[in-house]
Amino acid sequence: MRTLRAFIVQQLGPILAGAAGGLWFLTSGAGGMVNPFVVDRLLVDDWSTHTLGWLFFRNEGLHWPLGRIEGLLYPVGTTVGYTDSIPWLTLLFRPLSFLLPVDFQFIGPFLFGSFVLAGAAGAWVVRAVSPRAIDQALGGTLIALLPALLFRVGHPSLCAQGLLLLPIGILLRRAETAAQARKMTLAALALCALAAGLHPYLAVMLVATCSVIPAKLAVVDRQLSKKVAAGVTVAMPVTVLLLFTALGYFIGGTERQLGTFGDYSADLMTFINPMNYSRWISAKPQGGYQYEGFAYLGVGLLAAMALAVVSLAVRHREARALPWRRVVWLVPLLIATTVFALGPTWTVFGAGKVGLQGFYARLSPELIGPFRSSGRFIWPLMFTVAAFAVVTIVRLWRPFAWLPAAVLAACIALQLGDVTRAPVGDRLKRGELVRYKDAAWSQLDAHYRHLSMIPPEIFSFCGNRGFRHPTIIALSYHAYVHHLTFNSGYVARAGKAQMTACTQEESAVMRGQLDPDTVYVLWPDLVPPLVQAGASCATVDGLPLCVKPSTDDAFARALRAVATR
Repeated sequence: MRTLRAFIVQQLGPILAGAAGGLWFLTSGAGGMVNPFVVDRLLVDDWSTHTLGWLFFRNEGLHWPLGRIEGLLYPVGTTVGYTDSIPWLTLLFRPLSFLLPVDFQFIGPFLFGSFVLAGAAGAWVVRAVSPRAIDQALGGTLIALLPALLFRVGHPSLCAQGLLLLPIGILLRRAETAAQARKMTLAALALCALAAGLHPYLAVMLVATCSVIPAKLAVVDRQLSKKVAAGVTVAMPVTVLLLFTALGYFIGGTERQLGTFGDYSADLMTFINPMNYSRWISAKPQGGYQYEGFAYLGVGLLAAMALAVVSLAVRHREARALPWRRVVWLVPLLIATTVFALGPTWTVFGAGKVGLQGFYARLSPELIGPFRSSGRFIWPLMFTVAAFAVVTIVRLWRPFAWLPAAVLAACIALQLGDVTRAPVGDRLKRGELVRYKDAAWSQLDAHYRHLSMIPPEIFSFCGNRGFRHPTIIALSYHAYVHHLTFNSGYVARAGKAQMTACTQEESAVMRGQLDPDTVYVLWPDLVPPLVQAGASCATVDGLPLCVKPSTDDAFARALRAVATR
């Protein structure tokens, strides 16, 4: 008990800021998602992709790559990386699957944890310049209120943005001994590895920002040999690439073909363009897909940034004592990630101002193509700006007792008044899950191994009848519950092999070549030809179903009974 009390006292600032971040998430209306035993709220839009990837992974055996899912988008399959199902958590919970109920998800708890992380990480950064828990708690809370984190609620695996604060905190701290330097180096390497199993974009950003930590420890703190620093710097991208391979990111998937590289860039005015996340500032023009580079700071953080700049001028002598030599190492990396975020055409409120097409033409499409949503790379700069504002205020005005806390509290009040969470509430529409309960399904025994939608529909890859999102979600869940494979779905990336498989399966079915182990879900006008080919067909729960088993079975008889009702 005494040890726990000492820990709480020591970590009070991060604990309070983490609690504030979590409360910010819960009061946004998303609290219902935190219950791990309720999946309905998550089976809608992108959340359904993450959740269904995990659910299908539960039915899988051991494969290589480790994240492979053979049962979804069958027969080609996919991976937990391509479904954005947070690979580390799928691998963690998969061995425990036999203990877990059918309806179990970790996406909601992960979202909640991401907001806690943002607050706690922000407080930990402030702790590098102030031992006061109140300064840490208020500084971390202000950073956790960044609208960009709220905006990403629809894409949970990208919400672990708080990790981007940790390299800043490491750089701000001086390594007093070689042992401390080794711990910081290993922490930087571990951050890269952790991000590799969350989302590739975060992994690349962490490699970029963490790569300067060994150099700082060697050159500024002089507690790490240059040889070790060089080795760890090389080990960071190598480790990430090896983990990408193990998790299945290199199986030949390509991103959905929506727009071209540069369309998903950040705007030069992204820090002051609130889109629809401000009560006080109206949305400004931007490119059609530049929401990917959304990084509005909010009135509270904009005020903090202005106060930080004024503080540097007013207290210029004290400003010289700031740890500039430790953090200046970030500058080249921030320039690089920001240039990439702005893309081939730099825009101001959506209007092109600077063209770098010639530069980007020299870059390998294989290298930049997988990161088409380049606007996200504005996040390292966004978090650095936020951390700079808070740290500068706290460090320069720390001698004046409660002044830093009062300033931060005022900025939090401004942020709370400005930032609206209404868009998050709009996302929290009622779950689209339909649970099929017709008595005929009870006859679906182990004879059937596959559920196929004809024509197959994989969003943006195949299907010529229009993407039927609610139906695909319901059928995917139904296939998961009955341990069937499913040939359709909605994933972040798919390969050419899947488009070929779609065409081949549809052609075979239209020729009457039905797999005896498959239950087919068809568009109504496709049913008569299959009936003529000898299939048993009926409409069950509003779904036109057909089967043609090698021997008569209970489910085929149930379909014929439904058809004669």
